[in-house]
Amino acid sequence: MQLLPAPFLRMGSSGALRLTKPLSGAMMRTMGENNWNTTIDRWLDTVQPSGKRELLRATDRLTAILVASTGPEQEDLPDEVFAAWQQVLVRQRLTVLQSEIAFIEAARHRGRSWRDIAQALNLPPSHSAEEQLDILKAEAARTHPANEPRPFLS
Repeated sequence: MQLLPAPFLRMGSSGALRLTKPLSGAMMRTMGENNWNTTIDRWLDTVQPSGKRELLRATDRLTAILVASTGPEQEDLPDEVFAAWQQVLVRQRLTVLQSEIAFIEAARHRGRSWRDIAQALNLPPSHSAEEQLDILKAEAARTHPANEPRPFLS
């Protein structure tokens, strides 16, 4: 996932992220290569005003749809966008599961203790990283497309 380079974003006085420079077409196309769902992208093209649209297009799709669908200026989500959101959530959940498993295994390979890993992942004190790894592996296997293909079908 590619996020917008920091020089293009700044925090406004209200706490909202603001674009500091206009985005070139080339930058938008490059970021578009990392988007997961054309339905969400097409819908984001309709968001008004254009400044809000540019900001939402400049971030990952989950953040964009979260921002657009909540808060005082929330957008109405068409049914096909809502279904696309669900699909992106499922796909990204699996990516996060697999990434956390890889992180834990890499940390162990580097000699990090289970306690150090648990602290690095901000796990609750009663939850060990070893337990977390077992839970993650079971959930990744359960939700893998080989075992549950529906959410991954376009």
